Amino acid sequence: MVPASSQARHVGRPVAYTETRRFLRGEGAYLDDLPCPGAHHVAFVRSPHARARILRVDCGAARTAPGVVAVLDAAAVAGRLGPIRAPVGLDGYQAPPRPVLPADEARFVGEVVAAVLARTPEAAADAAERVSVEYEPVPAVSDMESALRPDSPRVHASVPGNLMFQAIQRFGDVDGVFAAADVVIRGRFYTGRVTAVPLEPRGCLAVPDRGRRELILWASAQAPHIYRSVVAECLGMREAQLRVRVPDIGGGFGIKIHIYPEDALVAFLASTLGLPVKWVQRRTEDLQADAHCREQIYELELAARGTGAFLGLRARIVTDTGAWALPPQGAILQGLGAARVLPGPYRFDAYACDIHVVATNKAPAGAYRGVAQPACIFAMERMVDLAAARLGLDPADLRGRNLIRPEEIGQVSVNGSDYENASFQGSLEAALKHVGYADFRARQRAGELPDLGIGVSLYAEITGLGSLGWRMRGVSLIAGFDSAHVRMMPDGTVNVASSVPALGQGHEIALAQVVADQLGVALDAVRVERADTAATPYGTGAFASRGAIAGAASALLAAQRVAGKLRRIGGLLLECAPEDVVLADGVAHPLGLPTRAVSMTEIARAGHGLSSQPLGDLEPGLEATAVYDPPPMTFANGCQVAVVRVDRDTGRVRILRYVVAHDCGRVINPLMVENQIQGGVAQGIGTALHEALLYDGAGQFLTATLMDYPLPRADEVPAVEMVHLESPSPSTLHGFKGVGENGIIGVPAALANAIADAAPEVASQVVELPLTGDRIWAWLSAAAPRPT
Repeated sequence: MVPASSQARHVGRPVAYTETRRFLRGEGAYLDDLPCPGAHHVAFVRSPHARARILRVDCGAARTAPGVVAVLDAAAVAGRLGPIRAPVGLDGYQAPPRPVLPADEARFVGEVVAAVLARTPEAAADAAERVSVEYEPVPAVSDMESALRPDSPRVHASVPGNLMFQAIQRFGDVDGVFAAADVVIRGRFYTGRVTAVPLEPRGCLAVPDRGRRELILWASAQAPHIYRSVVAECLGMREAQLRVRVPDIGGGFGIKIHIYPEDALVAFLASTLGLPVKWVQRRTEDLQADAHCREQIYELELAARGTGAFLGLRARIVTDTGAWALPPQGAILQGLGAARVLPGPYRFDAYACDIHVVATNKAPAGAYRGVAQPACIFAMERMVDLAAARLGLDPADLRGRNLIRPEEIGQVSVNGSDYENASFQGSLEAALKHVGYADFRARQRAGELPDLGIGVSLYAEITGLGSLGWRMRGVSLIAGFDSAHVRMMPDGTVNVASSVPALGQGHEIALAQVVADQLGVALDAVRVERADTAATPYGTGAFASRGAIAGAASALLAAQRVAGKLRRIGGLLLECAPEDVVLADGVAHPLGLPTRAVSMTEIARAGHGLSSQPLGDLEPGLEATAVYDPPPMTFANGCQVAVVRVDRDTGRVRILRYVVAHDCGRVINPLMVENQIQGGVAQGIGTALHEALLYDGAGQFLTATLMDYPLPRADEVPAVEMVHLESPSPSTLHGFKGVGENGIIGVPAALANAIADAAPEVASQVVELPLTGDRIWAWLSAAAPRPT
């Protein structure tokens, strides 16, 4: 029998975020807000060269500057501070360990070569300018295709051909299906380099506790337990001596999963000098040296019958991973992820994919919301539209004809991705109906909608990898499971400690909703604690849409264990069987007898041995820890439709309507889901239309400020029209699928297809991102006039 208290009273409701109140009132505590009397401050000296030998670092003038306490170069940390490793156990993977301070060579613009510690941030910055570094510039490689040439400079002598990883994947009779095809469509696609630009840049504060021989490291980290492991290894410190605490975070979006040299250097200075040490990143440092993402090339071939049925897919994927591999995922993150997701929701008989992960003299590439998915979905969905044009079919109709349907082959893709009960057909139909697709096409054919276009993107979103999923990728630094500890106090209030930290996306209210439902208490009785490796159980962290799949699921399990004990105690107090005890609205009562109730406080006090009720064989205490390891891979899905107008005089794109039909499985909080999608669409617009981190041919960084790297403005981001579908996963606890990246990943494809539809004379050129106004204007200016 399912206890009545397990019925959802809070889950599924659009509850406002609890953390929003303190943020709106200015009561948040971000890293730079943390009080720390006597804190010293770090400034970093960064290489101005893409590649240069380091001949000499002269720190003399900096050491004598006012307020300076210490200056570090490679010689000062040699033998005392280990490298940062990003191990991956796959054949052909070769990523050298990254020195925290390079001794021989700087390999990208912005790489840290020295650190200055002073009593104020201003003194540290001034002294950093006095560090004199003698460089000998040497030829660099800034283009991933050039990096693959035999005569190209090597980023690392130990990485032949600049290939950090290469893999060949084959599924089915690829040559056979291409030989049988009536038509083969070919396309080459390029996606520009981007980064997350969170409102709060990175930072950390290290405070030594001499009495306990412990270092407390406050960090805006998405994966605090992984962060602790990597930093502790660099310092040669036992993990139990390093306590990582996470304050409020002003956005992570993937870049704060990674561990960087600055983190290790701040910790090293604090631990060796016995001083509190703080660093808060400047925006120019953020753009130069945070994880970059999505600079990729896709060369695709799609084999089809004349009827439009897809037969096979060939792909060559080249990803630019920059100068170093970033932990914890290593350099394989984008390449393997793209290869997995590329076939999408479509039925293919065969699939071949060659993956090349290439080192260049640019900032290291890593995670940013969706990672490779926005890029590979852009390439695949543009291919579908190009195929539709070639075959003379409507793009939406061609998609519908080729969707994987469970009644035919089961929801398993050609490369073995199990989509379970994905609502591909349902999301396509819902989005098209909502936007009025058929009417739009009719009016377009009648000539009523000049310069307007409509674009569709359909996708499967990979989410919440479990331990087996990470082991399949060869990643050893990510556990794959998450944990939660739930404790009820003697007054009936509840504390929740989760290995999944809150990043501002609503985790606090979501976990509270899940736990409150299980325990039958009010939402405001549940408090979710900040992440702290000394207090929160071990787990993976907050990334890859795993907050619900792993974080909420582990909290659910822990709460169920506490609820089981509450029922046993309630049964003693109410003189009924535990399975007949209902926990709801802050009381416990026998099933069917709501007036015969005892308060949760009475039960909680009894559970802590603070009442006259004997507990029999029950052990005192009301707390439990639970671990949840998700399936190897889970998939959410969705369909996005954009309606745009292209200004032919300027090339500017105006988004008139934007529709997202999404399916993230069981929904905890609809308001949270809507906010995640709205924010994701905004970031996707930036990737599609504006953002590009640019380097010149010599590897010099060209986009060092937000004047050069434009983010989307508020007037460019429409109110997203959403259609909610809910197909609970049969494999995850409570049917969660995840939603964190659903909003962003379909945007570049939908907008690109809409632009190509609005300006069909340049459709063949809509194969690269970003689709900036000047780029579109140049294409239109060079194109032959449209037929009238």
